[in-house]
Amino acid sequence: MSLPPSGEIPQGAIRFNTDSQKLEFYAQGEWWVMSTDTPNLGRSVDSTPGPRGVFPGGRSGGPTMTDDMDYINISSTGDAQDFGDLLTDSFEAGACSSSTRGVKFGGRAFPSGAYQDNLEAYTFASTGSIADIEDLRTATIFSSGASNETRGLIMGGIISSSYGGSYSGGWNNIDYITIASFGESIEFGDLSFDHPGGMNQASSPTRGIFAGGFAPHNGAPGAPSQPSLATTKIQFVTIPTLGNSQSFGDLTGLTSYTSGASNSIRGIYAGDGATPKTDIEVINISSSGNSVKFGDLFSGKYAMAAVSSPTRVVWAGGSGYVDTIQYVNITTEGNAVDFGNLTGGRGFQSGCSNAHGGL
Repeated sequence: MSLPPSGEIPQGAIRFNTDSQKLEFYAQGEWWVMSTDTPNLGRSVDSTPGPRGVFPGGRSGGPTMTDDMDYINISSTGDAQDFGDLLTDSFEAGACSSSTRGVKFGGRAFPSGAYQDNLEAYTFASTGSIADIEDLRTATIFSSGASNETRGLIMGGIISSSYGGSYSGGWNNIDYITIASFGESIEFGDLSFDHPGGMNQASSPTRGIFAGGFAPHNGAPGAPSQPSLATTKIQFVTIPTLGNSQSFGDLTGLTSYTSGASNSIRGIYAGDGATPKTDIEVINISSSGNSVKFGDLFSGKYAMAAVSSPTRVVWAGGSGYVDTIQYVNITTEGNAVDFGNLTGGRGFQSGCSNAHGGL
């Protein structure tokens, strides 16, 4: 379906969104889902917006971190808008989400550099609404998240609290939270190998898949992993069932600081911190095996944030603290194309959506 740019769409316009399979109307600069349980469609609107991606925190250059949160409407293109602010400045954090709620976990504080253990939640339909819902069992950076509608997984990470020192401890644990409720994270199982930092994820309603990563090493905070300490391994868990991760396959050429997202069938990964490159790779979530080439990014980036809908994966920011947003159509192999820009340049931010593959 071809639509005019958002600035040309009249208030009250109606469309059928082929991504979400829902009827929507246009108001206040974005598309809103219409309820189908009443004959008066023009007046009854549910509380969930269309496919929305949120990018919390990040590093905006040098030692400067941010509490800014941006959001985009994934099914259209255009610049990101301000969503609100995290409770604290944070970067190198992870995220997971349901169709109504996103959760940012862990990260590094500014200016202290302390590793964080907090869980901060926000409602996709309500900009500016952030709440501290509890704590992780262990303060981490570079943890990765996957989720279905009910359960969010927190995978691995680095557990040193010394800013400017070594990444002195890898955390091979897998924790989980119940996204709709308040509470501390609970042990789920363990990762199958010792490269727990900087992994990337894909989700279906039953599987969480984590690819790449690096082992703890000495180096400046936020520096890319040394190639010898990076891995191409892909592993998975069954989200509804507690237990350790299992082998899935290998990335073809990507390793650490890769950013991934998915629909329920395909996981798409891009970026690499060991040797920055433009490669985009794809896996089929339901069957084990190695990734294959999908296309290329605009340029070699790492430390991007990724969000998704049933038809798109969108990457934002990244190394060099750029404001670039780019996307691919999940079902069609090809190169990334321009989506718009963040409200400011940043990297090492997290990202999640209300329409990813786990939902």
